[in-house]
Amino acid sequence: MLRRYHHLKIYRRFISYMAILSRYWNPQPLIEQIAFEMEKTKRHWTILRVIRAIIQNLRPKTYTGYRFVIKGRISSAKRTRKFYIKSGRIPISTFTTRMTFAICQSKARIGSFGIKSWIYSNI
Repeated sequence: MLRRYHHLKIYRRFISYMAILSRYWNPQPLIEQIAFEMEKTKRHWTILRVIRAIIQNLRPKTYTGYRFVIKGRISSAKRTRKFYIKSGRIPISTFTTRMTFAICQSKARIGSFGIKSWIYSNI
């Protein structure tokens, strides 16, 4: 499935950010890169499909679950939409779990985007 996206420049950049995410347990650089890519282009659905494929196929084994929410005017739509990338389980209402949260906002010509991330691990 990832072979389809090899020719895109965005693919190589996100592979390196997934390595940072798996090593340092910090989703902030990945979220900021998503925000930067959303600001640069008008065709957001292509970017979001690539991001979904990379995150779902290269998820580190130490993560029990993750969830990314991108909210805004995707591809110049008149209304705001939410785009979810999620896998595994995420117990958000539990205090004793190891959870990492990151948030970022980007401003494009057509409007603003909010990007949130939750990553959960059993370890």
